[in-house]
Amino acid sequence: MQWTPHVAHSQTPLPRPKRSVTRTAGWVLLAAPALLLPIGGLAVMGDPYPQARFGVMSNGDVLKVVTAGCSGERLTSIELRRLAESGSNPTSIELWSVEGNAPMPADIVLGDAPGGMVETVSLAKQLGPDDRLTVLVTTDQLRQASLEFSVAEIPAAGVLGDGVTFASSEVMRAEALDKKLCTDPNGDHDKQRILHWYFVITGSISAFGAAILVATWRRKPA
Repeated sequence: MQWTPHVAHSQTPLPRPKRSVTRTAGWVLLAAPALLLPIGGLAVMGDPYPQARFGVMSNGDVLKVVTAGCSGERLTSIELRRLAESGSNPTSIELWSVEGNAPMPADIVLGDAPGGMVETVSLAKQLGPDDRLTVLVTTDQLRQASLEFSVAEIPAAGVLGDGVTFASSEVMRAEALDKKLCTDPNGDHDKQRILHWYFVITGSISAFGAAILVATWRRKPA
């Protein structure tokens, strides 16, 4: 009998993962600020008009604009417009307006010029319950804020605001001032905070991606 010596078969080492995947991940992370820029832009985009600090209420046939005036604020103009369809493009018709420079009144009766204001367009027609109306208020601190509504939407008790109803004018004023609409009517502080964290987060991600790329370039080939 002849013995055949056992020969150990050599095992082929498994190939290392290709660096291209790691480098691709590094480049993607490095480019995070540019890739996430649309998200950051959408986060700070918004209505160009500042948040309104007023609402409307009714007292029988009398409609009033209820304001939440800031310290020393002065009213410069107020307009009442009716929205009308004109083909495919909506238009607005000026129904009433006043101009001037007077201390911001707490209540403004639509159709009556507040003290110190001059009526430039008189209210010549009765407002219908289904008329789509827009009130535009401009002060020395507020750039033409607007509120769209219809008479039928105004509650029997309380104040109609921008998409919300307040139990009373006092509640509306308290909420407007609590939201710091006097010191930051356009929400700029919140936008700056969002942008700050956007740059912090994307900058950290980008730095991590750069570290990955440096590590892959410095690694010696096997």
